[in-house]
Amino acid sequence: LLENFVFRKTTPIIISQGVPIEKTEWEFEIEVLPTATPEEEEKLSDVAVSNAQAMRKKLKETITLWGQQYDRNYPSPGASADAATDEMNDARIKLIRAGNIVTGIINRRLTLNHPGEIYVIVKLRGRIIAIVLANRINNLDEVELVASATLPDYVLFPGREGTVRGAGTAAVRELSRYLQQQGARTLYSEVISQPSARVKQKVGFNFKNEF
Repeated sequence: LLENFVFRKTTPIIISQGVPIEKTEWEFEIEVLPTATPEEEEKLSDVAVSNAQAMRKKLKETITLWGQQYDRNYPSPGASADAATDEMNDARIKLIRAGNIVTGIINRRLTLNHPGEIYVIVKLRGRIIAIVLANRINNLDEVELVASATLPDYVLFPGREGTVRGAGTAAVRELSRYLQQQGARTLYSEVISQPSARVKQKVGFNFKNEF
């Protein structure tokens, strides 16, 4: 329920020598990009329309590359050495499939360009590291968080030196603040992975395990 939402700033966390370190001197750069109706677009300046088109093009390029990266990281076929390796491969395959699904959804939606969709783009030091897609329903009474994607390196290798954490949380918090200001009442989401579920619960979603 967005009326209960209280915005909190998200500080980037960087993995350094295997330890998560808060980088208080860094800030996530966050942009909210709503998809305008033809009527809304007519009221925008040429510069605003051009900037939105350029950002959509950049998002399309980025999400395509992310999808290709998930494809390249499928474990090699063949018998593994032991049960532990099998379990690790199963967990990795689930992550890769989830990544393929969400990047595919965002890619298709960018192509279709439906009015009412909202993209939240998170950058760190100029690089896009997270993208969230939401869809307005019933004139903003309800909004669905359709898909959220993070730079695949951070998903597949969470303990690697330089991995950034917190971008997904920052995106959902900014989306919630934006929707709250727009008068939306409810934000909901169906999640397909445990990392996604943890982010949603962290920012205040109520977990409905009966689904």
